[in-house]
Formats: sequence, structure tokens, C-alpha cells
Amino acid sequence: MWLRYSVNLAKTAGKPLQRWSARQNVTSTGDALILSRHVWSLKRSSPCEESSSEGDSLPHLPVPPLQQTLDKLMLSATPLIASSQLSASKQVVERFGECGGIGDKLQHLLEEKANKTVNWLEDWWLNVAYLDYRKCVPINVSPGVVLPEQSFTDQQQQLRFAAKLIAGLLDYKVLIDGHNVPQEYMGGQPLCMTQYYKILSSCRVPLPGRDAVRQFSSDDAKHIVVIHNNHFFSVDVYGKNGEQLSQDQLYQQLRSVVERSPTLAPPVGILTANERDTWAEVSKVLQAGCWGGHQGVGEDIRVLEGEHQGVEGDIRVLAGHQGVGEDIRVLAGHQGVGGTSGCWRNIRVLAEHQGVGEDIRVLRGASGYPTNGKTIAEIQKSIFVLNLDRAMPETKTGDERYSVMAAQMNHGGGSAHNSANRWFDKTLQEWTEVVVWSVCCRSGLRLWSGQFVVGVDGAVGITYEHCAAEGPPVIAIVDHTFTYCQSKVQDKKPAAGVQEPTQLPFKVTPEIDLAIKQAAGFIDKEISDIELIAFKFMPFGKEFIKSQKLSPDAFVQVNLQLAYYRLHGKPTATYESGSLRKYVHGRTDTIRSCSIDSHNYCLAMQDKNVSAADKIKALRSAVAAHSKYTREVTNGQGIDRHLLGLKLLASENKMATPELFQHPVYTDSGYWKLSTSQVPSKHDSLLCFGAVVNDGYGFCYNPMADHMNFSVSAWRSCSETSAARFEESITTALTDAQQLLLSNRSQG
Repeated sequence: MWLRYSVNLAKTAGKPLQRWSARQNVTSTGDALILSRHVWSLKRSSPCEESSSEGDSLPHLPVPPLQQTLDKLMLSATPLIASSQLSASKQVVERFGECGGIGDKLQHLLEEKANKTVNWLEDWWLNVAYLDYRKCVPINVSPGVVLPEQSFTDQQQQLRFAAKLIAGLLDYKVLIDGHNVPQEYMGGQPLCMTQYYKILSSCRVPLPGRDAVRQFSSDDAKHIVVIHNNHFFSVDVYGKNGEQLSQDQLYQQLRSVVERSPTLAPPVGILTANERDTWAEVSKVLQAGCWGGHQGVGEDIRVLEGEHQGVEGDIRVLAGHQGVGEDIRVLAGHQGVGGTSGCWRNIRVLAEHQGVGEDIRVLRGASGYPTNGKTIAEIQKSIFVLNLDRAMPETKTGDERYSVMAAQMNHGGGSAHNSANRWFDKTLQEWTEVVVWSVCCRSGLRLWSGQFVVGVDGAVGITYEHCAAEGPPVIAIVDHTFTYCQSKVQDKKPAAGVQEPTQLPFKVTPEIDLAIKQAAGFIDKEISDIELIAFKFMPFGKEFIKSQKLSPDAFVQVNLQLAYYRLHGKPTATYESGSLRKYVHGRTDTIRSCSIDSHNYCLAMQDKNVSAADKIKALRSAVAAHSKYTREVTNGQGIDRHLLGLKLLASENKMATPELFQHPVYTDSGYWKLSTSQVPSKHDSLLCFGAVVNDGYGFCYNPMADHMNFSVSAWRSCSETSAARFEESITTALTDAQQLLLSNRSQG
């Protein structure tokens, strides 16, 4: 059972804080594992007004009719359930939907919630899909993105390109700060733009049971954090008068960082690659064990309220030698905790550097600053993080190199490479690996909890932490930044009053050193188990598919079903994200790609007695069915978020888990052995992520005009799956479908 706790937070530095809580995990298999990714096709127009960008003028997410959802559930589960079990499954579904039954009661509760909230799904989905997720962030949550390669001959070229990337991102920040991000549309309808305003200056925070997300205003930080050889630096990107640094000044800042960190520091960053509960506990120790002065008994406390707080200033004690929930009263005047004069002033300084909801220690007569806590706070509130990485040793070419690049973007390559040169909690991060070999060097620059990567041979990519936003806003920012780098933009005038980069130290105790070794062992094991393949499919691209009057996304999804069927001899539940951004604060719902029509197509393609004309008919029917389901999902009529809401309401109201949610008609049809995403980009990029179940695959694609970029992942520890075999099956399925369509055209 997850920890249950709640802590009332007061105010720090005059800013309101949130109430943080963790609840029991109530999700079924797979619910908390699926990353929220979009199928999307967007058009942008003029900059949006602040109100529309926030989504206030958009409709609220509807609650679909219960019977409609149950009918769709039964249809989607039909190919996955043995024919002998269909009748029993139908009875379970019907009992749930009976008038006055449990489903009917839960439906009314959900409708009531929808009437009282802006978006009935928003908080639930953030928690279930992301913050409650207890496995590690790299591989499982943070996708990697491979961008078009560049060409560098020396370190100067690499760092100048990195400086231009920073400038390009800051250029987009101007749009965000002014609420002038161009309004996006899908099917002529405006989309919610809220996610764009959550990407910069935000960070995931580890907590037991459920993480949190911190969002800082643009006024809170004028710096980025640069990590090189595991050293952390705070780097100003604005001058004393608020003007952005020129590209040359940014380059000089990066040069300074590299020159001041020639050797490896303790790999503290790798702690963020560990499982979330472990990292939450280590984070508390990391921030609590490095205080100046005399260490007290070690009571953990939360936030401190107000300046020069009098008798109203309660400090919440969480754990340690004090009882949970006990209040320590801060006395008026100069008296501090434990009677130490001036102690309130010292505690006040510590709290200001502490993250919202993070534990700090009670100090008795302490003096000095929380070294580690201050460093972490600087990372969290930075605009983004830039990682200057050491080189990966692989020198492969073609798709082999593509796969190495994808792995580097996804997880950093392990403790022997760059997984420690990260802060995986950060929503936006850029990184660059820099190693000098004779007269040249490798570099990689990654962005977001994500990171831009730039290698000596031109490797460029990103990784981003998924809590704050889906793929489309991230890719839009990356597209803007990458286009900026390719353009001949006139550099800005040098800013005045530029500060030298400030090193952000970590004090590593023996206890933390042991935690670092454990985290390194953990992520190395995870990385050794994940098989990740990236490849370019060159026979055709989306223009050929469109010439056949077929949807490129639906065409790929239907043939993905064929590839799986040929490899495993049966259909499987398949997850593809559909955007709900037509609605205020909308995230995603599931497009169930496995359908009766897609299964019929697989059967037809495997039957030599079926004519080419009938196979084409089956293909077109399957594509049409997928496109129809996609439209329904994006119009708020999907089934998976609806059913999730009903299940969570049952738990919140202390009802027994309804029979439906324990039956294979629900559990098997929602066990996503195929987790997929289309992430198109203006540039020749590719997103990649790990399979979300042990015996499944992760699959992502970017359909370009004349080719398609694919990534496939699977766990090596599962004997049933193989990313390499699945790659071959996908290639064969797509080329077979192309030949089928071409043969029909030639006969016509």
C-alpha cells in the first residue's frame, strides 16, 4: 500500500504554496504505465490572446454516455477474447450498465464532478499517468527525440551551436512570456494552449507515493543550469538590465563551464534515474545532511511562513523523533526554536532555498546554507538545463548509429557514459557531450527533462520529462529552436553586466555515495534490459499513403496490427494517444487501434485464397474504422479515460471494486502490449520510449513526405518479444501493403 500523508504548506518568500498529498494506488495493471502521447495534426495561426491560450473559452471535457462507452468496450475487446468467453463477457458489461446498478451510480457521480470542475479528468490523469508512477523516469516516462545530424570539426563549433540552441529557445520563451504562442487548431477548432506555459522553469519533485510538479514564474529565474562532467553550474542568460545575452556571450559562458570542470565530479545526477520512492527518500537525506553548524536531532519540517513570523508561525513536523503532525511554535521576537537566539533567521534562509513540499531539518543553533538544498533549488527553478556530455564510444553508421543515438537521448547510456550527467526530473533540459579527441571532440546537447544532444558527428536530440506537457508543445518548441539554429539570425547586441557562471556544489556524504552506487547499478540494469532500435523506413512516406486517399496514421496503425499478428499469431491490445486539447486543459485519451476491422485485415492478408481486391477492401475498411475511432476520441467520446474515472470514483467512495474492472473484458483489452505514438515534426526527427509492459513493445513514428522514421523497444528479459524481429515484421507489413495497393493500380 502506498503511503498516505498530507501536509499543509504555508507561504515561502511571500508566494502561496499548495497542499500536497499522496493517496493509495488504485489503478489496474497498465493504467499508470501509459505515457500520454498525441496523435495530432495541427495548424497554427496568429498569436493567441492570453485567455484563449489558457483555454478559458474552450468547452469542458464531456462525460460520454455510459451505454455508449460499454458498447465500444465490448466491440474493442471482441478480437482479444476467446469466442467461448464472449457471452460471459457481455453479461458482465451489461450488469455494470444496468439502470440503478453500480455503473449507473458511478456515472451520476462523474457527471456531478464534471459539473463542478473545469476538467473532470485533469488531476486524476496527472496523478495516475505520471505522479503516482513509481518506476524510473528515464526509459519509462521521459521519451528521447533524435533530431537531424549536424557536422562539427572542433569543440568551438559544437559550443557555438549549443549557444545558438540556447538563443533559439530563449527566442521562443519571448512568445511564452508574452502569451503570444500562435494558436493551434485541429479540424478548424482551437486547441488548449495551457501546456506551452508549463514547460519552462518547471520540474518534477520526488515525494513518497506520489511526486509533485513545481512551476516557477518567469520572474523567478534568469538562469539556466549547465552540467558538465557531473559538475553543476548556474549560468545567467540575461544581463543586469534584463537583456538576453548575445550568442557570443552564451558561447563564452559555455567555454567557461567546460574549462572549469575538466575532471569528473561525483555522479549525483544519477540519483534522479532511480525508482521514484527510492529517489524521494535519498533526496530527503541529500538535502538534510549538509547543513552548516551543529546538527540537531534531525526532525523533518516543511515550510516556514512569513517574514519575522510571530506566534502564528507553525512548523509542521513530518517524521523523525517527533510525532507525525506535531506543531512546533515559533516564538515572537528574537527567540527561535529551542531557545537559540537568531535561529529563526537562519531557518528562514534555509526555507527560501527549499523546494515546495520538500523536507528540511530543524537546526539547533545552526549557521550556514543548505548546500545541496540550494543547488537543487537552483536546478528546479532554472529556465532549463543544458548538459555538456562526454562522448559515447560507439562509432557505428546507418541504423545502428541511429539506434545508439536514440538510446543516448532516452537514458544517457548508463553510469559509464552520460546517465549521471543529467537531472531527469527537469521538465526542460539541454545537453551537449564534449570530449576532445586529438583535434576534435564529441558533444551532445539535450533539451528538457529533456536535453538537446549534439555529437561530434552531428548527433542532435532531446529528452523531456512528461508531466508538464504532451509531445506537440515540446516538438513545436524544438522545431522553432532547430529552425532558429538553421537560420541566419542577426546576433543580439552584447548584454551589460554579465555574471560568470556560478558552480553549484553538492556535498556527498558516505550515505549519499552509497545511494549513488545503488542508483547506478539500478539504471545500468534497466538499460541493459531495454532493446531500443531506431530506423528509417525508406520505401515510401506519407505522400504515397495520401495518394491512395488513406490516412497516414491509420495506415501505419493498421499495418502495425498486421506486423504483430504475423509475429505472434494473435491480435493484441494497442494504445495510441488521441488529443483532447479541443477541451479546456485537455490531455489525451486512448485510440484503441486493435479492432474487429483491423483483425479482419490481418486474417485476409494471411489467407492466400483471399483476392487482392478483397485484401484492399479489408485494408480500407480497417483504415476507415481507425480514423472514425480517432475522431470520436478527439471529440471526447473515447472509453478509457471515462472508465478510469468511474473506477477511481468507486475507490474514492470506498465501494467494492466493480466486477467489470476485474474481468478480462476490461483488464485484457487495456493491457497495452503495443504502446504507440505518432509524433510528426517539421524536421527529420524521431521520438523513442520504452515498452510499458514487460511482454510488450514501444513504437513511435514520424511520417515524412518520402520516408518514415520508426523506433521500436522491447525488454530483453522477455523471451516472447524482440525489437529486432518486430522491426523486420513492420517493414514487411508496410511494403506488402504498398505492393498490394500498387498492384491494384497497375491492374486498373
